[in-house]
Amino acid sequence: MKTVAWLTADYFLDVDLPLVPLLSEKFEIHWFILFGGGSPVEVPNDPSVRKARIFRSERRSRDPLLVLDFIKLLWEIRRTQPDVIYLDIVGLPHFHFLAKALLPTSKVICAVHNVDDYPGWGNRRMMRRYLDWTFRHFCYFHLFSRHTKESFERRAPGKTTFYAPLALKSYGEAERVRDESVVQFLFFGGIRSNKNLDLLLRAYAMLPDQVRSRARLQISGSCPVADRQRYIEQAAGDPSIRFDFRRIPDAEVPRLFLGHHFLILPYSHIAQSGPQMLAYNYRLPVIATDLPGFSERIADREDGYLFRLDDAASLSRALQEAVESHVDRYPRLLESLEKRIQAEFDPEAVAKSYALFFEIPNNHIH
Repeated sequence: MKTVAWLTADYFLDVDLPLVPLLSEKFEIHWFILFGGGSPVEVPNDPSVRKARIFRSERRSRDPLLVLDFIKLLWEIRRTQPDVIYLDIVGLPHFHFLAKALLPTSKVICAVHNVDDYPGWGNRRMMRRYLDWTFRHFCYFHLFSRHTKESFERRAPGKTTFYAPLALKSYGEAERVRDESVVQFLFFGGIRSNKNLDLLLRAYAMLPDQVRSRARLQISGSCPVADRQRYIEQAAGDPSIRFDFRRIPDAEVPRLFLGHHFLILPYSHIAQSGPQMLAYNYRLPVIATDLPGFSERIADREDGYLFRLDDAASLSRALQEAVESHVDRYPRLLESLEKRIQAEFDPEAVAKSYALFFEIPNNHIH
């Protein structure tokens, strides 16, 4: 049985958690989880996590002493003498420089969640240089969407790349309690500029009164205090819009998703979406921008809706169609979505792709 040293940063824990138990049936996995300073991520009560080696660092990314914590972690990974090392971490600004020095790069697979930077990306210039260096100095890379894989191959030709999507994300089960007399729309997640909440509120306001009377819009997610009043004013007192400006605890996520019909993702930039995988886990079709990160995972009017980038009128038409065709079309959307989920995003299907590329680095090692 081959040995895999698997490192997960806390902010990617929900990505890896569904897969590690499945892959442990085929590989001997030494799972390392790094929780950073001030992390808001809750430690799941999961058997795989309880078996993992959890490292905690109280240092922020700009603290030069963080290097010492990274070195200690990398030495522990090296000591397992693995056949494959899987790194699901950004680690700006030091981690991959140290990994290059302390780990055999011929065994390392780097998970890459974003290839192209976008406005609003934190530390944008530093991140671009950091990624360029990482792409040059490592050999194997895992991409989570087909379009980011293509973008990576243009940016770093000659590297070995693998594609496997995000798996379904679950925060447990709950009873589905949903008002079926109206169509329930959900916007979920941390509210930042690229999430385009302004666009959604404009589009929702454009709905005819008789349509809006049959709809509800829930805004749930952390939001900078300075921006909250602006969004509330934009809603103009519409009683069908509700705001919950806070980080939603994991335990509340199942009931929240199960209480809605659609998740809306009006993003202006995206590589792939964690909330989309949450929606799919709880069987919610998605209404999203026609960016490649969404369009490769949504068939318009078959298992969700797509609208034109940054086009409030196009989004409003999609919302209106979702409401007006709800009785007839919604069951068909769910049926088509179920087929897509089983074929592409079920954790067992995704784990098979991981297993294939965990075999490849060893074939190149002599």
